[in-house]
Amino acid sequence: MTKKKLLIYAHYYIPDTASTGQILRELAEGMLDKFDITVICVVPSYLGTIEDKYKTQKYYEEEINGVKVLRIRVPEFSKTNKKSRVKNIVSYFVGAMRATFKVGKMDYVFSISQPPILGGLLGVWGKWVKHAKYIYNIQDFNPEQVLAVGYTKSKLITDAMMWFDKFSCKQSDLVITVGRDLVETVENRFKGKKIPKTVMINNWIDENEIYPLEQDNEKVVAFIPYQDKADLIYSLNAGDVHWCVNAKGIKGVSCPSKYYGLAAAGKPVIGVLESGSEVRCLIEDTHGGLCCEPGEYDKVEENIRWFIEHAGSGELKDMGSRSRENLEKNLTRNVSVRKYAEEILKL
Repeated sequence: MTKKKLLIYAHYYIPDTASTGQILRELAEGMLDKFDITVICVVPSYLGTIEDKYKTQKYYEEEINGVKVLRIRVPEFSKTNKKSRVKNIVSYFVGAMRATFKVGKMDYVFSISQPPILGGLLGVWGKWVKHAKYIYNIQDFNPEQVLAVGYTKSKLITDAMMWFDKFSCKQSDLVITVGRDLVETVENRFKGKKIPKTVMINNWIDENEIYPLEQDNEKVVAFIPYQDKADLIYSLNAGDVHWCVNAKGIKGVSCPSKYYGLAAAGKPVIGVLESGSEVRCLIEDTHGGLCCEPGEYDKVEENIRWFIEHAGSGELKDMGSRSRENLEKNLTRNVSVRKYAEEILKL
């Protein structure tokens, strides 16, 4: 039977190390048994620099593990220079719109909420051009995130961002969010009226890559630089307990995917997260750690002291074991990828 064709606007894709690029790589490769998949993304450039071999053409085509990849040339940028960053993002947006005409017929178009606002609009464009069903995967809500961290106080800008992203939601055939609280944000955006079809599918971790290792219990503190994904199993197993922290106001806006790695490693968690947020619900549902609200500094201290007093105890081990057990049942790559495929095929 001929597979349905699925176009993914990814912004970043492997070998870039952006978290969304890694998620989309695993999602795309995991759905190859159901779909013929094409990814539109930038040339490898997550850190701002670009290899010379990607500077001579507008587009580069390749195939990675069965996924067709169409890369767009973009200018280099510095993460400390906003102007160069904006130029880079706009180049991707315009290039991806043009690249849409190069990929042939599509049955489904899938985009994520990166770059903010523009990611959703690319999906709308793909839907119109390809006359396809559109799935909008919201990993982070904007302008809600911008407002929560105080990035801009311009009401004109945030109102425009909200209008455009609500437009993307309305144009979608399906919105997929990554947390229960993010589903509530969709509902709140539309105030209960004409809410776009929305489902929640957790992000995941490959439980075969990250798992508990034996501890040597050395009481040392080490500050280490960014770790390659291949070494993540060792850095996540290095601690007896891990932090999982979000700023106040992020509930329903973003979901810290680092939790899945902590659960996979079988580690208890000190959560500084708003009540009702997806990851706090997961920690509390599994009794996998201790949580408090952002800003409750006395409670943070109390929770840290509890872990110090119970260091090496069976209680800590049981917390991590429960998190790992829940992950193996509900939060693995195969479970989440299967849910994505099922929801797309329902359209």
